[in-house]
Amino acid sequence: MNRRLACALALLPALLFAACGRNAKPTAPAAGDAPVLVARAPTPRAIGVPYDAEIWAQFDRPLDRSTVDSTTAFLKQDTRRVSCDIVYEPITRRILLRPRDALELQKTYTVILSPKIRAQDGGVLGTQILWQFSTNSLRRIFYSQPPEGSLQGPCAALYWYGNGLVSSLIDYEVYVSADSVAVASRSVPYLVRQGFLSLLPRSRWPSGARMFWAITAVNTQSGERLDGPTASFRVYAADAPVDSMVIPLLGYGGTISPNRIQYCGSTSFPIGPGNNSCIRWTLNGNLPALRLADARVQLAAASGPVTGIQLFYAQNEWSVCQMLTPGPPYPEVNGLLVTSRALDATNMTFQSDGLTSFVEAAGRFGSWYGFLIRSQQATNIAANLANFAAPKMVVTYYR
Repeated sequence: MNRRLACALALLPALLFAACGRNAKPTAPAAGDAPVLVARAPTPRAIGVPYDAEIWAQFDRPLDRSTVDSTTAFLKQDTRRVSCDIVYEPITRRILLRPRDALELQKTYTVILSPKIRAQDGGVLGTQILWQFSTNSLRRIFYSQPPEGSLQGPCAALYWYGNGLVSSLIDYEVYVSADSVAVASRSVPYLVRQGFLSLLPRSRWPSGARMFWAITAVNTQSGERLDGPTASFRVYAADAPVDSMVIPLLGYGGTISPNRIQYCGSTSFPIGPGNNSCIRWTLNGNLPALRLADARVQLAAASGPVTGIQLFYAQNEWSVCQMLTPGPPYPEVNGLLVTSRALDATNMTFQSDGLTSFVEAAGRFGSWYGFLIRSQQATNIAANLANFAAPKMVVTYYR
């Protein structure tokens, strides 16, 4: 046998052993070794983490469940412990920390795992593990009205919640369309962008349509955007049967600068550049089943013009005998609902989709404050004056 062949035969066992080694399974951890953290969420130093994201730590082997509890795994915000349910999942070998209350926004949290955590094979963690993450700046959006898939009037209002009260830091983009894909993808222009938590449509939804809608919240300070889910409602057909009724007048009031006279029991009350005057009907959430096709208000002028009179919805609660100028109450931002149209030399009517939406919302849900009456010219509105029509609201509703 020559020297080359002898050398090759001598190396063959080592080569075969190396080849087998490449396909061998990883060696199992030795019993008694410390369990190893192999994955975790959120990742260390992550920012903008959703406040409701899962928090967990995964190990390379099963843990002794009796060593995993609120004394060995906990969450802190600064120095304060956050109340959590601590759960161990044997299948995934994960410790889950589930806060009992929603995490605060834009705060830094620390996850801490105690050295006392032990594996089933007896290995002890031995050293403390901790990492930090920071939460995002928006909460998820939920919809309260209309109910999913419900049948609504063509001026139905939209309501949502999730980020607390109205804030100057949060805007809401409202997407509405008969195309569900376009709404879900936000590929249609938003209808409005506003800070309010409801939308009173100023033009009616198409009769007989199924309308899809969704809200995107925008934190104007952080720049974060958070899309809400897509919801839908159906709209009454154009030929759906309707009826009408008169809504009872609840009260009116007004004053003129410098607030010396209160027109709360008078037979008429003035409106004009120096006045603050309000009127309301019995619409305080007392008609929860109300679905409107139309609403109109009729007023009579005891003197002065009957055109150019404007109805705004009020921003504040008010008392009929405690009006102030220029307010409160003040007109709501973008609260103009309708401008009067003359019926004749004395009588005027107010009718619009925005007015219908407001009246339905006030009747069904309350939390609205009636109307402010504005005019650039001095006018006296008849309230309980002989030979003049009293203020009247008539609604046409779906039966």
